Amino acid sequence: MKDFFWWESLIGIPPQPGIEISLVGAGGKTTFLFLLAQEAASRGFRTAVSTTTHIYYPTAAQSRFIVTDQNPKKIEEALESCNLVTVGTPAESGKLSAPSETMFQYLQNTAEIILLESDGAKCLPIKVPRKGEPVLRNPKIILAVCGISCLGQPLEKICHRPELAEEMLHVTGDHCLTPEDIAKLLFYSYGKTGNQIIFVLNQADTEADQILAAQTAEILLQLGASQAVIVSAHKKYLRKFF
Repeated sequence: MKDFFWWESLIGIPPQPGIEISLVGAGGKTTFLFLLAQEAASRGFRTAVSTTTHIYYPTAAQSRFIVTDQNPKKIEEALESCNLVTVGTPAESGKLSAPSETMFQYLQNTAEIILLESDGAKCLPIKVPRKGEPVLRNPKIILAVCGISCLGQPLEKICHRPELAEEMLHVTGDHCLTPEDIAKLLFYSYGKTGNQIIFVLNQADTEADQILAAQTAEILLQLGASQAVIVSAHKKYLRKFF
């Protein structure tokens, strides 16, 4: 990863002290979150990963230090050791839930970069949020993620909360998603939060995926998005639209 800097290519600005970024949507956003966190930490930035909802416990390869007892000393030790710590409260099903507000405030004063998982999607490639979702604090940037694998697939099989998507698109659950459908679901779900939004079309691992993702990105811009990005972490591929 040393020869490819996701931060500057994706976000347009280098990591900076105090920046808070929320990842919402579906389609590999947790994996992508830890990719960004590891890269920021490797560049010397004190980086904290947490959640406003729930997140699976990271693997040792994703984050060596996980603090679940909200002990500030342990957080400081982790940041001093490797610039990366994951902080949360133990929850059911092998997950962490949000830390306390006091701990959030401590992270804001201690970490230089905070990356938050702010949405859940049941491991599906696309999501339509219900009222009250995503759960946002006050992030500088929101990355709205979708897995491009949902294209051409029946809505009822690949969407979290398909009934909301059916209502939004005026289709039935057996409808197979097109680039236009994906763009509409993403933009009308996340495009009007009032924050800086970057739409991330993730997991575009093949040339065919990248062509369909480019069509989706162009439609997002037509709908009013300021920028969209096609990415494949596996291929170290990134193409930006704005």
